[in-house]
Amino acid sequence: MTTAPTPSASLVRAARAEDERIARALAGLDRRREALNSQLAELDVEAAVLRERQGLLRRLTGDGDAPEAGGRALRAVATKLLKGRELRRVAAGLLWRTEGGAEIQYRDWLERVLASGYAIAGKDPAASFLTNVRDSPAVVHGSRPGFYRLDPVRRVAVVQQLAEAQAELRDVVDVLARPSVDADDRARRDELRAHRTRLTARVRRLEADVAELDAIFADGVEAAVGPAETTARATDGPARAA
Repeated sequence: MTTAPTPSASLVRAARAEDERIARALAGLDRRREALNSQLAELDVEAAVLRERQGLLRRLTGDGDAPEAGGRALRAVATKLLKGRELRRVAAGLLWRTEGGAEIQYRDWLERVLASGYAIAGKDPAASFLTNVRDSPAVVHGSRPGFYRLDPVRRVAVVQQLAEAQAELRDVVDVLARPSVDADDRARRDELRAHRTRLTARVRRLEADVAELDAIFADGVEAAVGPAETTARATDGPARAA
């Protein structure tokens, strides 16, 4: 039995270097594969959203048996994918311009948004739409289940909540700015710091709600609640108070 020749040190080094190069290349391919899989998943979601929109549009126009050419034409329409606050602003703004404060069934509302050239992010666009619009500071429940309406007067309450949260935040910041006197005071300060964090988050959310309401109602707010309420704004934000 013959013994295999022992490889030279230079050959071993070269083999190890090549092995490391291959390992790096394989790792790079794995990363590319993951990125492509992620893109494919996003495309699947967008395709599902567009198919849902297409079905709603066909039911709206009575073209349930429209040929594939019609489907291609619909898919060619430019769409913008909406989610979160942007979805709420667009949907409520569209409804305010067309219906004012009248009640609407949420699926009819959704169909109007889709017919205007928008798509809703999420595996179930109808559920995503309903979940988002119900969270809008501009939306209140209607007189029947599944019906909603816009209420511009809500801005007055939100502005008041913002002013109260800002005032409380200023008080907490003032207390924390004073020198500590004893151990009990230091323990209390830890509680106040946690409270300051919560208040800061609340102020930022309320500020975003006010901005959302302003974007939805625009000039319509003054007509609904009067100029005094629409100009009432708290001036100190969390950036100055923290």
